Amino acid sequence: METRAEYVLVGAFVLALVVALAVALLWFARVQFNSKAVSYDVYFEGSVSGLNNGSDVRYSGVPVGRVTDIELDPNDPQRVRVTVEIKPDVVIRTDAVAELSLQGLTGGAFVEIEGASKDAPPVEAKEGERYPVIATKQSNFQDLVNAAPELLHKLSDLADSLNDAVNTDNRAALAATLGNLRQVTDVVAAHSRDIDNMFGQLNTTLKHFDETATKLADTASHLDQLVNESRQPVHNFATRGLPELQALILQAEKLVGDLSHLSASLERDPARLLYGDRQQGYRPQ
Repeated sequence: METRAEYVLVGAFVLALVVALAVALLWFARVQFNSKAVSYDVYFEGSVSGLNNGSDVRYSGVPVGRVTDIELDPNDPQRVRVTVEIKPDVVIRTDAVAELSLQGLTGGAFVEIEGASKDAPPVEAKEGERYPVIATKQSNFQDLVNAAPELLHKLSDLADSLNDAVNTDNRAALAATLGNLRQVTDVVAAHSRDIDNMFGQLNTTLKHFDETATKLADTASHLDQLVNESRQPVHNFATRGLPELQALILQAEKLVGDLSHLSASLERDPARLLYGDRQQGYRPQ
């Protein structure tokens, strides 16, 4: 019995020593973190649902700290003041901005910091501020949270509209329309061969029409060539035959004049054609 009691005492002592050592390590780690971490205040407009104490603080996606306190802004109840602790080796500059982000569809919210440049000075606490303040911007997560009531209202209206659209009268009209459509489909299916023949004839007609148009184009081309060829003789006649024709006409006019003069002379003295000019008298041979 005494030996067993000694074992129990030794075991209890060892267990207490381990617990004390674990507590000391946790306390030392907490003190070390608090001594090195730098606190900042971040003010968000509207709801910060999903954000809790201990939520991550990330800089360009890299974890750099955690949320230590969430409370309403004493000077403006419309804002929420979120206090964060960030590693001292991470410099938060004046052009950095923070926003709420959602970790997955079912995960919690966290603070995301981004947008700083290396040339901007580090942010510092101003007069009346307990910690340096990191600027914020409206995030898509906050927009979703703020728009959730309106979205739910629209979804409710949509559900009511769908319920009205599928009432008894509309269902009957839809059934009648589907029945008529089925009848039309059956008729088309029954006459599918006739429709194919009709399209085949239409294709043949279009082919003949195309051939006729081609022949008309060839005929027009030949006619144009014939017209061009007929113009050449006319041009040659105008340039060479016309002067010759004019000379022939002048000669014909002169001949007609001589014949007219001879005819007039015979009418006055028909014997002249047989005996010549009698005014000259007889001339012996």
